[in-house]
Amino acid sequence: KQYTTAQRYLESATGSSNRHLSGDAYATIGLIHHRLGRLHRASNAFIAASKRLSGENRAKSYYFAAVVENKLGSTAKAMTYLTLSKSLARDHALKQRINLEQNQTGFTVQAGAFRSQSRAHDQVKHVNQRAGTQGIGRARLVQADRGPLTLWLVQIGHFSTFATAERARKLLHLPDTRVVPRF
Repeated sequence: KQYTTAQRYLESATGSSNRHLSGDAYATIGLIHHRLGRLHRASNAFIAASKRLSGENRAKSYYFAAVVENKLGSTAKAMTYLTLSKSLARDHALKQRINLEQNQTGFTVQAGAFRSQSRAHDQVKHVNQRAGTQGIGRARLVQADRGPLTLWLVQIGHFSTFATAERARKLLHLPDTRVVPRF
């Protein structure tokens, strides 16, 4: 996790005459920027990678650029990159992730995922006590079937951008909450 050092070495590799090596370096720099919350830089790095890579790796670069642009609230750019990614993708799992991202309708704050519906109801009550004074809305239960497993997700709010959802998450002051796509 020595991101600064890693980035310095990777930036040297971006100048390589080997397009695959250069593209991989840009993609990895994109992942570092994304991890550190530097979303604009992440998007730029993923697009630079997509210009150098081909096939499935190019599809993945466009996909990650789309994810970042969606978090930035740039829906039009995100959809463009998803379309490009979809046209190149051959891997079934990547195509599924692209489809999920295309069906996303914003973001929500998730305050837990439970196998027990009663534990999920208890969490809804707890979240609603906290959220009531923040003007965020009321928590809800969302049933999510994951193969033979059913999970009960506790979610609150419907936000058009990742940034607004993140602000709401911070207002809740609840541990183990995260911003997730809303479908």
